Amino acid sequence: MFEWMRSGARREAERARENSAPFRDNKQVGDFHWREGMRQLARTQEMATRATWQQNAGLIDFGNLGRPITVICVSDLHYGAWSSDHDLIARLLDEIVATPDLYVVLLGDLEHMAINPRGVAEFTENMVPPLIQHAMTESIIEDLSPKILFSTWDNHSVVRQENGSGMSEYARLMSRACIYFNGIGHADVKVGGEVYRMAASHRFRGSTGANPTRGQKNYMLMEAPDREIAVGGDVHTPAICDYVNGPIHRMAINVGSAQTSSPYSQRYYSLFTHPVFPCITLDPEQHLFSGSWSLRHLQAAARAAR
Repeated sequence: MFEWMRSGARREAERARENSAPFRDNKQVGDFHWREGMRQLARTQEMATRATWQQNAGLIDFGNLGRPITVICVSDLHYGAWSSDHDLIARLLDEIVATPDLYVVLLGDLEHMAINPRGVAEFTENMVPPLIQHAMTESIIEDLSPKILFSTWDNHSVVRQENGSGMSEYARLMSRACIYFNGIGHADVKVGGEVYRMAASHRFRGSTGANPTRGQKNYMLMEAPDREIAVGGDVHTPAICDYVNGPIHRMAINVGSAQTSSPYSQRYYSLFTHPVFPCITLDPEQHLFSGSWSLRHLQAAARAAR
């Protein structure tokens, strides 16, 4: 049957040619080679690289500074949420601005940015719309700018904005204000004659509420054995782990949160949230670094030493 149908189609085509006058046309004929395509793609990648301000590694050099500096790790403020302690956030930011030789690394989730369309309850957790939250970030950066060493991606602002529009205005702002890591970043901080090798990310894979520094330690062990300090946030559970791997002294830090009454956390994780923002002191003369539970603990220890 199929052969009969094919032969019938051939006869119809032959009759159509016999009954049609010949003609010419200007049909478009393509002229393309894969090598040209590769060249264009490479040029577009080069253009995209020039257009980005983010990086994977950075150097912060304090020159011949002869005194120690302290780095405070700030993450998960979630300002703009009903469940965050905004008085506490204001006090923290004022302390950072006012304290000499204190610098800050921003590890993400500063804005609450509840913009995932998962339910009405999530949207109503925003006290103010995303535009106002972002305006607060712009203003905070203006005040903190001389103090910010670097910042990182996060899941509330960066990932949610990227999922919704393909880009993040938060990431764009941060990348222009300071060294910005859009993934895991390596930062070398030079103080006096010493260089301290840090790794930073909003979230290190493997960290949990029960073991909040596990991801940081795994990363230094498996991926970046030259790093000696790793800092992150996300799980809202503060922790400092001071330890050694063979001859190397290492420190893994996880940051707490100012979102002190999150309904989500209180339902699924814990009734307790800890607004703890650990600090790291870096010495300029000896390769010595030490961790403090908070700026308040650091200041108390300094008073006791006098």
